[in-house]
Amino acid sequence: MTAAHPVVDRYLAELSALLPASTVPRQAVIAEIRDHLLCELEMRLAAGQSATAAANDAVARVGDARTVAASFVEVITRRAVARAEQLATVSVLASGVIVLFSSRIAIAPGTIIGAVAGVVGWFAAQVSAVALVVVWLRGQRLRAYRHAGAGIIGLSLRALAVAVGAAAVAVGFDLAAVIRADPWLQLRPAIGLGFAVVGTAAAAISLVRAARRAGQLRGLDSAETSGASALEDLRWTAHRIVEPVGIWRGRPAAVATLLLDRAVNWALRHRAGAAVVAGMGAGSGLALASLREHGLGGTPHQTLLSAAAAAVQFGLEGGAVVVSVYLFDRMLRLWPHRAGRVR
Repeated sequence: MTAAHPVVDRYLAELSALLPASTVPRQAVIAEIRDHLLCELEMRLAAGQSATAAANDAVARVGDARTVAASFVEVITRRAVARAEQLATVSVLASGVIVLFSSRIAIAPGTIIGAVAGVVGWFAAQVSAVALVVVWLRGQRLRAYRHAGAGIIGLSLRALAVAVGAAAVAVGFDLAAVIRADPWLQLRPAIGLGFAVVGTAAAAISLVRAARRAGQLRGLDSAETSGASALEDLRWTAHRIVEPVGIWRGRPAAVATLLLDRAVNWALRHRAGAAVVAGMGAGSGLALASLREHGLGGTPHQTLLSAAAAAVQFGLEGGAVVVSVYLFDRMLRLWPHRAGRVR
């Protein structure tokens, strides 16, 4: 094979300096690029080009060193984000199991701390579940990009951070509620709690590693890239699911797609209205669950107390959802920067 040219050596040295050795197998990448450059150089020399012209053309064909380094770092970053997504899923599911487990424990009268911990844990589990859905939607869209860039990957990391953080809060508060009600835990609940704690810790560590790799990518990626909002990702993913079905089912799939587009476009134009609808849906579900558990029978006094408890739960849940929509809108980019109909 043809010997390397000084132009090629300088290019490889620049590329090596740009690749972070702690996260990218630098030597393997440099060896791969070197082999490619030497093959290009040999072909161009055989075609009659001068050594300098052949080396310059070979380097130009491979691409700018910063761009090449960014593409390799992005591959590593995507893998790290995918691992963090898997562990976050385990963490969120574990926190949900803990919430269900703690809700089945009868809190002793007067244990206000345990009751408050259970409520906070319940809502934190909901936040983590919604954030995980956003993570999944972003993951579907991210896989469709050949080169996503640091900006788009950063959106996935934001959603992951919210999912893991909320799961950690849910596990912590529900752990306090469970221990408050039953200090002497049996073996199975203790194993479940331990699994949830370990899973959440592993997800947090994986998230930190993914964030570090994304930071390295951000240092190489000079392009200003910004991904779509979560609502747009929802529409895009639903189209990917519904449209293949439409080949076989025709009109029902087309109607479903049309209804979905109208619903998303309405939500994009009316953020406040969409927030209220979401809050009323969540509040109604919790209120109905309360009524089902306590019922409306018995004395008028008991009926009034049950209805009042359901109304309070409706108000607290609905209000918390509406507030959360606005709090997490900027972080998760639930809506575009300028909400409106997106074609």
